[in-house]
Amino acid sequence: QRAEAVEADDLVELVDQLRPGDSFSVTAFDDTVDVLVPAVRIRSDADRSRLRAAIAPLATGGGTNIFDGLSAGYAQARK
Repeated sequence: QRAEAVEADDLVELVDQLRPGDSFSVTAFDDTVDVLVPAVRIRSDADRSRLRAAIAPLATGGGTNIFDGLSAGYAQARK
């Protein structure tokens, strides 16, 4: 069974549920790794708006460099 990719719409729904004080980051990966949203603490609706704009262009890609993707994601979670 193959897991489905998280799409931008799913992340926007998640961003809309974030509360002040929550932390959020997005690391995208296919054959390369890109930290789309470095770790940020939510303080206001303006933060949520910036997050929505940052994740809007997210799309599925080609390969799966999961090791580097997870490593970058874990690094953001530690911040």
